[in-house]
Order: sequence, then structure tokens, then C-alpha cells
Amino acid sequence: MKTGLATHKTMIILFFLGVVFFNYPILSIFSSKDEMIFGIPLLYAAVFLSWGVLTGVVAWIMRTGEADDRGMEENGT
Repeated sequence: MKTGLATHKTMIILFFLGVVFFNYPILSIFSSKDEMIFGIPLLYAAVFLSWGVLTGVVAWIMRTGEADDRGMEENGT
């Protein structure tokens, strides 16, 4: 069970991971014009895939935090 403080710290860590990943030095790894995945340039695929994963992880963390909060309210703690 995560407390509000643990969720807050996790969100801060995810924010900084997103900042690092969406910054120039990391994105330049994927900036090859010749590489394509299903006709999509590798850079675009990497950005949208990582954005989707990051959004999914944030949604999952927030949902589990809400479920924990509801369980604590029902137990009276």
C-alpha cells in the first residue's frame, strides 16, 4: 500500500525520467533518417511509444493510490 507521500515521490521520479528521456542527448540516439518501424521514422515511434508508456504508468500509479485511499476510508484508518 502506498501512502500519499510515496505516490508523490514516485510521480516526481517519473517526471524527471520523462525530462531526461525527452531531452536532446537521448532523442538523438533515435534520430536516424534511414531507420523505420512499419513506415514510421524511429524517432517518432520512440517518442510516442515512450509517451504512451509514461502516461500508462502514471495512470496506473494514480489508480492504485485511489484504491488504497478508498480501502483506508472503509476501514476507518
